[in-house]
Amino acid sequence: MMQILFRIPVYTSFTPEGIPVYGFGMMLFIAFIVCTWLAGKRAVAKGIDAQIVHDLSVWIFVAGLLGARTLFLYEQKLTFTEFLMNFPRIWDGGIILYGSVLGGTLGFFAYWFMVLRPKRIEPLLVIDILAPSVALGIAIGRIGCLMNGCCFGQIVEPSQPAIAIYFPLAAPARYDLVRAGLQTATGFTFSENQKGQGAVVGKVEPDSAAKKAGIAEGDIIIEAEGQMVKNPFDLGMILNNDWPRGKKTLQLKIQGKQELVLQPHGLGLHPAQLYETISMALLLFFLLSFEPFQTRVGQLTAILMMFYAMHRFLNELLRSDPRPVSLESNVSLFLFLAGALLLAYLQWKGTRVSNTNTAPVVV
Repeated sequence: MMQILFRIPVYTSFTPEGIPVYGFGMMLFIAFIVCTWLAGKRAVAKGIDAQIVHDLSVWIFVAGLLGARTLFLYEQKLTFTEFLMNFPRIWDGGIILYGSVLGGTLGFFAYWFMVLRPKRIEPLLVIDILAPSVALGIAIGRIGCLMNGCCFGQIVEPSQPAIAIYFPLAAPARYDLVRAGLQTATGFTFSENQKGQGAVVGKVEPDSAAKKAGIAEGDIIIEAEGQMVKNPFDLGMILNNDWPRGKKTLQLKIQGKQELVLQPHGLGLHPAQLYETISMALLLFFLLSFEPFQTRVGQLTAILMMFYAMHRFLNELLRSDPRPVSLESNVSLFLFLAGALLLAYLQWKGTRVSNTNTAPVVV
């Protein structure tokens, strides 16, 4: 996990360590650049000015971010003031893809009404041009989710023949798993017999970073991250929700021992982010491979809708991060049905793709 890729050496009172460049935000930026480039190249091949698609990409990207962020914050049940204060913090993650789909769709229709409609450009042709970019954008975006630690999967049981990924202290998974009582933040608990000065360690999890660092039951922690620890509450406050993003190590001073630096991590989780990246890469390959055999304008769009809906419905069964689960599963079912109906309609009364594959021919 790489929540912070690097820091720009600009030091202010707000950025004493430099301006952080977040992995999640960088992946969004890369996705926008690469997907816009791909859409522009495809537009030229279809006989449409690349600038039109480039402008449309900006509309969809901005509207998609607004929709994704709005749905996420709406689900948090925030006050209006909290909503406004948290809305710009897209670098923290907190983006729901189906909210992005809704926002991006509204952005597309707004652009179509003002730009494409007067130029008499077939809207489904434009969406077909964008379809591979959508799959590619999701694939890249999920790498950003992996770097940020969000959109994580369920716990991998020892009996499961599955790959597991382990997130450090700063990952969102840590807070949810600790809150659910499935793990500790540091790999050890506190003893019930506190001695009044420092935090006495209770049980230490086998194979944990704490165990490997030499922490043992009965050790007394007197300092953490340079701050004095008088009791377990003090250590809990140091490890609270203000834990710095990107920080993976925990520095502890134990009475009678040398200072320790450990890298706590959580339980092994399904890499649901990577599953989606792989799935979308395969979908991208399928869309580009199917295109030479396309007979109706809009078929790529219908296939994208159906295949992504199937993937997302199955991937939801493995995810464990807080989100509107029932909403997303229901939207997946609706998206699949809409794609199937669109595919049937196109076969019955759709616009045929011309031999040159540059413009639609109405039949």
